[in-house]
Amino acid sequence: MPRKFPFFFQLDGMDCGHPCLKMIAEFYGKTIELQLLRDYSYFVKDGVSLLGISQVANKLNTTSNKQYTVECSNGSNGWTKVCDGKLSCASLINDCLNQGGCATICNKQMTYVPQTSTFYLIN
Repeated sequence: MPRKFPFFFQLDGMDCGHPCLKMIAEFYGKTIELQLLRDYSYFVKDGVSLLGISQVANKLNTTSNKQYTVECSNGSNGWTKVCDGKLSCASLINDCLNQGGCATICNKQMTYVPQTSTFYLIN
């Protein structure tokens, strides 16, 4: 049975890191306020770096030192890339979904349903 993945909107185009971290944390049962994430990170005009997101994750005792593989299935345009930690994989998943693909990470299948603005992880 699909497991509902929490979804949080970003404030603007440069604010993707904080909502991604919040979605991942809440999926694993940890409730974190977005403002706390912003307070912990060093936000510059171009957004938060992956290093900044990783540092925030470490402050929150979230493991982010493992390597994962993101596989994007999109017909002949599919790809597979390695990322460091669940948090840095979020941008690869976003790239895949924006290209109309279906992303697989950590042996889980993620599906986005636009009608309900909901992500689902399928076991």
